[in-house]
Amino acid sequence: MLARMTPGPALWGAAAVLWVVIGMVPGFLAATALAPATSVLHRWAVSPLVSLGVAFVAASWVDRVRPGAGLTAAGAALLLTAVVSIVVGLRRDGRIRVMPRRWRREHTVLAAAVAAAVLIDVVVLSRAASAWGTVVPNWDGSAHGRLTARILTTGSVDPALVTTPDLASVTGGGYYPLGLHTMAALISSVTGVQVGLTAVAFIAASLWAPLGIAAWGRLVAHRTEAVAAAGVLAVATPWLFWAPAYWGFWPMVVAVALVPACCASLFPLRSWTGALIGLLAVCGLASVHPPEVLVVALVVGATALLDAAPWRRRLMTAGWVVLAGALGGVLTTPRTFGITAAPWAGFTNESVYSWPVALGEIIVRPATGRVPDAISLWATVVSVTWWTLLVWGSVRLLRRPVARGTVAVIALLPVAAFLSFLDVADRLTSPWYSSGYRFLTQLVALGALPVGSALVGVLTAARTPGPRRGLARAALPVAGLTCLVIVVQSVRTGDQSLAASVVTEHDRAAYAWLRAHTAVGEQVLNQPSDGSTWLYAETEGQVLPLVAEGRGRRYDSTAGVADKELLMARVADYASDPAVRSAAARWHVRYVLVGEGAFLGSAPELDAAALATAPGVREVFRSGGAVVYQLVG
Repeated sequence: MLARMTPGPALWGAAAVLWVVIGMVPGFLAATALAPATSVLHRWAVSPLVSLGVAFVAASWVDRVRPGAGLTAAGAALLLTAVVSIVVGLRRDGRIRVMPRRWRREHTVLAAAVAAAVLIDVVVLSRAASAWGTVVPNWDGSAHGRLTARILTTGSVDPALVTTPDLASVTGGGYYPLGLHTMAALISSVTGVQVGLTAVAFIAASLWAPLGIAAWGRLVAHRTEAVAAAGVLAVATPWLFWAPAYWGFWPMVVAVALVPACCASLFPLRSWTGALIGLLAVCGLASVHPPEVLVVALVVGATALLDAAPWRRRLMTAGWVVLAGALGGVLTTPRTFGITAAPWAGFTNESVYSWPVALGEIIVRPATGRVPDAISLWATVVSVTWWTLLVWGSVRLLRRPVARGTVAVIALLPVAAFLSFLDVADRLTSPWYSSGYRFLTQLVALGALPVGSALVGVLTAARTPGPRRGLARAALPVAGLTCLVIVVQSVRTGDQSLAASVVTEHDRAAYAWLRAHTAVGEQVLNQPSDGSTWLYAETEGQVLPLVAEGRGRRYDSTAGVADKELLMARVADYASDPAVRSAAARWHVRYVLVGEGAFLGSAPELDAAALATAPGVREVFRSGGAVVYQLVG
């Protein structure tokens, strides 16, 4: 294993490329071997889901038989899948086509859309991040880094081991889907970049999202220009990628980006090979974030129900879908679908509003990424225009029976968000953490298709003689300006989301000092609000932060949680308080770490001023605002 390091541009780029290569090539080759007659676009669209499914199913089951072998199994399964698929593909056709047989205008349009989406994402991320090694200044981002590092150091993908809040323990963790973290750990083991830079997954998702939207949109929206515009808009709209970046919602946002591709893998299914691809796609999506599987089930189920195809064909399609979904559930149970029964799946809704505020959130948030303190003119115009395009585009898509299921789910999502914001129907919304914002994220991803369709409709009407030509020409500048403002707002949201890193170079210097002065597995008293759970990742698991959970420790049910709380609150009384000394002795704590970076809006748990003058506490290292104290006496 290569040493972990703070990446520069070259290693950062290598991690981004590997997210694409490892995350797509094995899946594309498998889809080609199983269903060579499907379009190249379709195979590329479903490839991330297939790769994730292969890796996580292999890792989960091998890890059950041989604990600690899951990460190795994931890499071996991807390599074996690629080799076998190449052999099968070459024996069948003599070559493996990665591009269409004949390059047409539609392929140029789609390629340009994908390139534009990736470019927008790269620009936003480069503007958003304060450095190549930026760590999201929120507890969730640090938590994902810790989970990935835990897989990397233990080799296991078992949630009971990986998610434990006591890093010195081998059991006691809760449930969490770890497919994306497994892929990040694979990339980290190859490049040496710290935990594969989970944030770089957004670059991969910016490629995966327009491909999936194009594959599903060719069935639903038909017009190439419409699905191309939809793909770009989905990536550019700040609420899909960049507003949730502040919270570190990597798995959820990547899963949302993959929803259209998963829909495309499941509808229509008419063969066992297609069902196998759909099965792997379900496994892949469930391993990243299971609630999105429920969204796919709603979309595909509504599509089959409302389609105009003969009932016999609809029933056949439904049968294959049920088979693929059921087998996918069997292969991933209980590793992934356990999230719907996890304790936090139904926790108290923290975003409860009055109905006018809830309505304002739903209207303004999707298009702008945030609600300004005072609703400005530009936010109002952009939001109203986006919703107008969404409604008009949805009406246009209703002409196609196969699109009615997608439109029905799009109509359901804002209603679900509204109920969630009002704290109504908790049982209905609990798989989505009872969060209206998660429904709005789904709305932006699926709603990109009707918005793209409406934009193409405005452009077509403006160029076609008729009674609507004048109205369309008047609407065209407004629509174009709205799209431009959305892209600009995405950049602004990114700047606000990742402008600060919770782990600084001074923090990393303190981590390095602790690594050199502690024994393997030694625990250090830390304050999780400064991102010091990253200490575990930076030292490759040698030094363990005593407090691993970063959000109020409410998920920490271990027996020593009272000791941890006591030490954080009163460690400055070490010399005079026997209870503090006893707790430090039980946990073998010699050092206290006070970090320089901090989660935005969080209060420190350790009293740095008191530590600086406390008897029995000695400063042994300082770099900038990062300080290490030793407990003496």
